[in-house]
Amino acid sequence: MREWNRHLGRIEVTGGTEDQRRVFYTALYRTWFQPADITEGGAFFSGWDGVGREVEARDWRYLSDDWCGWDTGRVTHPLHALVDPGSRSDVVRSFLQSYRDGGFMAKATWNALGDSRCMTGNFQFCAVADAFVKGFRDGYDAQEVFAALRKGSMEDSENALQDGLCGYLGQGTPPDYVDRGYVSVECDSLQGASMTLEHAQNDACVANYARAAGLDSEAAFFGQRSGNWRNVFDASTGFFRPRHRDGRWMEPFDPTAYDKGFTEASAWIYLWSVPHDVCGLVETLGGARAFEDRLDTFFVQGLFDVTNEPDFHAPYLYAYVGRAAKTQRLVRDLLARHFPDAPGGLPGNDDAGATSAWVVFSMLGFYPVMPSGEGYVIGSPVFPKAVIHLDPDRPGARDLVIEAPGAAPDHPYVQSATWNGAPLDRPFLSWDQVRAGGVLQLQMGPEASSWGAPLCP
Repeated sequence: MREWNRHLGRIEVTGGTEDQRRVFYTALYRTWFQPADITEGGAFFSGWDGVGREVEARDWRYLSDDWCGWDTGRVTHPLHALVDPGSRSDVVRSFLQSYRDGGFMAKATWNALGDSRCMTGNFQFCAVADAFVKGFRDGYDAQEVFAALRKGSMEDSENALQDGLCGYLGQGTPPDYVDRGYVSVECDSLQGASMTLEHAQNDACVANYARAAGLDSEAAFFGQRSGNWRNVFDASTGFFRPRHRDGRWMEPFDPTAYDKGFTEASAWIYLWSVPHDVCGLVETLGGARAFEDRLDTFFVQGLFDVTNEPDFHAPYLYAYVGRAAKTQRLVRDLLARHFPDAPGGLPGNDDAGATSAWVVFSMLGFYPVMPSGEGYVIGSPVFPKAVIHLDPDRPGARDLVIEAPGAAPDHPYVQSATWNGAPLDRPFLSWDQVRAGGVLQLQMGPEASSWGAPLCP
C-alpha cells in the first residue's frame, strides 16, 4: 500500500468531485501494470534467442510484458516520462535486449512466449525515441539502439503470411513499404492503408531519435520517408485508401467500414493519423476551415471511437487551426459521457493502461499528440489545481503545477493563460518547458473564448 501511494502521489489533484478524483486515480493506477519488472536477484531470464539464458541486471530493471505496444507507444510511455522517469532508460535497455538476443527489437514483449508480434507497425520505436529524445539515456549505447531501430525499419523477419496478411507475424517493416512507400492490398488485404500511416509515424519517431543522436543523414532519410502517408491519400475522395501494387485504389470504398484496409478501424478514424505532420494534413485536406469542418463531421456524426487508440489524439486537433475552445468542450464531454465513476466507466479494452493514460492526460488538461514530438496540446483541466512531481527522487527537481481557477463542469473554456507568469497565447507547451517545471495557469469560464492561437501557421 505504501508503494502504491508513493506512485499515485506523484500527481496531486485538488478540487473536483469525489467521483472525478476516484476516476482519475483509478486511471493512474491502471497505467502502472505494464511493462512489468521481471528482474529478480539482480538478473532476469531472456528467451529472445529461442533457447533462453540468464542475464545480469544489477544496475537496472528488465521491463517486459508490454504486449500492447501498439497502444502504449502512443500515450502510456509518454505519460511515464512525466510520472515515472526512472523507468525510461530501463525501458530502452529492455527493448535493446530483445534485439541483441532475437535479432529484432520486439514489437510486443510477452516474457512467457517472447515477441507476440501483436498488431501492426513499430510503435515500440516511438516508445524508445520518446525516452531518448527526452534525455533518458543512461546505461545504453545510443548507436546500438539506433542500429536496432534502423534494422527494424528497413528489414522484416520471416513471415509465413507475407503475401496477403503481412501485418501479422512480421517483426520489422514489410518489404512493400520499404520498396514502394506504401503497404499494398496484395501485402495485406485487411489493413494495408493503416499500416502505411503507422509506419510513416514510426519513421518520424526514428527520425527524431536520429536527430537527437546527431545522425543527421539518417534523420533526413527517415524524416523524408515519414511523408509516405501521402502515398495512400486519394484526393478524389478526401480519404486515405487501400491501394494495389499497380497503383489502383481498392474498390469498393466505404469510409465508415471497419477492417477494409484499416486495423480495427475505418478510413474516417485513420483520416487523422498523421500526428507527426498535422499541419501538412491540414493543408492536404484543404486548409484550416475545411479541416475544422471535417473534424466537426467526424464528431457530430459519432464516428470517433473512444474505445480504441488510433484516433485518441483527434479531439486535440482543433487547436492546430485556432479552435482550441472546441477541443476544450469536446474533451470534457467525452470524459463525462464515457468515463463515469460507475459500471461501464472504462469503455473498450484498456490495452495495458493506454485508455487510462488518455484519461489521466485529458483530466489534467494537456495531451501529447505525437510521441517523441515537441510537447503537449493544452486542453481543459478538470481540477482547479494539479501538481505533478516530475522527479521526486531527484534533489531540487521542480514540480509542474497546473492551476485552473473556476474549473467546473459548466466552466470548461480557457479564457486566458500564463506560463510562469508570462502570457501564453498558443495552446501548447514543449517538453523542455514541462520537464523543467513551472506553473501553467488557465483562467476558466462558461463561454468559449478566442484564446488559443493556431498551432499551424
